[in-house]
Amino acid sequence: MTNQLESFIDKYRSLAVVTCEWRAFEVADPEQLADEVFRRLANSTRTINLRLFYSVVEDVIDFAYRQQLDSNSLILGLFKAPLEAMTAQQSPSELATSRKALARLSDRNTRLLQQFFWDELSLAEMAEVNGRDTRTQRQRIDRALSEFASRLPAELAVDPAAVMRRLHPGNHRR
Repeated sequence: MTNQLESFIDKYRSLAVVTCEWRAFEVADPEQLADEVFRRLANSTRTINLRLFYSVVEDVIDFAYRQQLDSNSLILGLFKAPLEAMTAQQSPSELATSRKALARLSDRNTRLLQQFFWDELSLAEMAEVNGRDTRTQRQRIDRALSEFASRLPAELAVDPAAVMRRLHPGNHRR
């Protein structure tokens, strides 16, 4: 293992676990998924950076869901388990309303909010992943958060950032 990879693992191990956990909630062990991400990065011939990291995460998550399809119903895994795990943070009606508001956002805005609030990426890390500068990232997050707030009921729209944090599935934090 190279020093670059060891340094990358030390710096981003917790990000890998958090990122894998919410993307594959109750489908697979996030620690094992993170291990697989770093195993694939170790075998890569490309320069290791956050953009490659997220590409590998998506591949690993895809693989985990394909394995899950072989043994269980994907629909049950996506809707039953996360709802049960998150109701302690929000009432079921608040959770459902918040999830619907998030689902109505564009894929880009959803991804930005998930990277910022759930993956807990810094603006600099987001800039690396998304190929934009930090100022642009901040503006895009603000616009996405405003759009999210506009889709929430008034009592939740007061603090859309807090709503996004409460929607975070799983227990791992960066």
